[in-house]
Amino acid sequence: MALTSDTVVCASGLGGAAFDWEGVRRLLQDRYRVVRFDRRNLRPTLRSEAARLAGLAEAAGGPVVVVAHSVAALHAEAFARLRPELVCGLVLVDPSCEMRTPSPSALRSLAWRVGGSLVSPFARAAGPALRRSVVRRQTVSRRDPAPRDAVRGHYGDGRTLRAAAAELACYDAMVADLHALRREEPFPPVGLVVLTAPDGPAWRGCHEGLAALSPHGHRIDVPRAAHLLHLEFPEVIAEAADDLAQGGRHSGLGGR
Repeated sequence: MALTSDTVVCASGLGGAAFDWEGVRRLLQDRYRVVRFDRRNLRPTLRSEAARLAGLAEAAGGPVVVVAHSVAALHAEAFARLRPELVCGLVLVDPSCEMRTPSPSALRSLAWRVGGSLVSPFARAAGPALRRSVVRRQTVSRRDPAPRDAVRGHYGDGRTLRAAAAELACYDAMVADLHALRREEPFPPVGLVVLTAPDGPAWRGCHEGLAALSPHGHRIDVPRAAHLLHLEFPEVIAEAADDLAQGGRHSGLGGR
């Protein structure tokens, strides 16, 4: 019997904000409880982020659909493996894709040692400016749909940038932990949709591998999309989440 859910949990990628899911929330709010959160943990681990998702699912009272962007896909996969009874389905939004363990990166470690210590004095100006730069590079329209006041408030106090630097420094360890978890715990046979921005055949191939984790997995190309596709194509994400929340019975979604 297919699982159903009345709750969709949205998890942002590196440096993302809860308000980035506003478009998805608007499309789903009449039918589902939509949970968004800001991740500002200065000592992130794969299991701590998976435990956060589990806590949100338990608070919702049952299995949830998790929509995870970029690096949050690592956390979502770990959550599904560790707490399969709380998972109705996963929508991975242009996910970070590590089918092999990467070599430790000195650059990532440096990002935390330098960024973590220096970001606070300059955060008020540097944080919003960095956000604008990332949105320009990783969207098609090059425009940020978030309210300016929300961006200034979220990125101007230093905590978001420090947390992003910390997560970047911990990225290799999280990937290594995920590979170990893949050997220990199976991926549950739940609905899985992988949304791919057109970043090239190699990226699509890795996403194919992610979709193949579940017998009910599908990968979908999102034409004309860039990495921050949840900012510009919330309807694609909402459709995928709705399909999984209803037990994957809809036929509108494309296959791999």
